[in-house]
Order: sequence, then structure tokens, then C-alpha cells
Amino acid sequence: MPSRIEIREIDITSLSVDAIVNGAHPTLMPATTEEQTLHALAGPKLSEECKHVAPCPVGEARITRGYDLLANFVIHAAGPAWGGGEADEDVYLRQCYKNSFDIGKSFNIKTIAFPCISTGQNGFPAQRAAFIAMQEILLYLEAHPDFKSVVLACKSEKEVWEYESAFDRCGGKNAK
Repeated sequence: MPSRIEIREIDITSLSVDAIVNGAHPTLMPATTEEQTLHALAGPKLSEECKHVAPCPVGEARITRGYDLLANFVIHAAGPAWGGGEADEDVYLRQCYKNSFDIGKSFNIKTIAFPCISTGQNGFPAQRAAFIAMQEILLYLEAHPDFKSVVLACKSEKEVWEYESAFDRCGGKNAK
């Protein structure tokens, strides 16, 4: 595994990185327990700022300050709900990662943590989502050698395993 990718079972809100990514609802208002926790830990100013940058269409990303979080910024990426694979879900999930990196670049973000976007309440198959995520991460790191690190913050050992397997399937063993 390249030293710039870390796959860990960890609460994303506990990470001290430039930005954490929130798999967000398009309204940017907390729709899941994880989002409610994120907003509570960041403090009320996060919800206020979200009102000003919403909506966030599926596949797109918006950025806010991190407020009381350890991360300086929160990148909100609206992930697709799984509908069986016939509604461009893969394309939208890819866009979540690409757009998160792109918006981060404009804010000089060099360290970022991603959750397993769309695999929870949105029902995206974990193996498929991990593979898409890993492809996009490896492409970005290859194109941006100055980028310091990506942490994949997983909620379970199974998610860790899915990302490690995806890394191997992407040919990551040979990645620098």
C-alpha cells in the first residue's frame, strides 16, 4: 500500500486532516446518525454555513469550514442511492470522489479523509463502491504527487477488507 493511502477502522470526525468528506444528503442537512453526529461535533455554525452552500446535487461536492472539528474543512459530497445500477450510480459515485478532490485542490487541501460514500443508508454495494473509490483515489494520487495523504475511514473490519481488496484489484500493489 502506498504510504499516501491509509485504510483504517476509525471515526472520521476524530481525524486531524485538512478535510474530511461527509457523504451528504443533497440538502446538506443531516439525514443520518453519522451526519447528525458530525454536525453536533462541528457546532451550530456548520449547519448555518450548509444552508448557504446548499443544495448539492448528487455527484457534486460543496465545502464548508470544519469549525469545532479537528479537520479544517468538511467537503460534503452527495452520493447516489443504489437503484440497481441502471441509473448511472457508478458515474455519480465517481464524481463524488473527483469533485471532492477538485474542490479540495482549490483550498490547498493536502490531506483528506473519506468515508465509504453511499454504502450505508443509500445501499450502494460495498465491494463496488470500494473499487470505484480506490480507482479515483489512485488516479488522483498519480496525477498529484504533491498530495500528502488519503485516509479511508471505515466503520467496520469488513469495510477495511473491501478497500484492501479493491486496492489489490486496481493493481495498487504496483502503485507508488
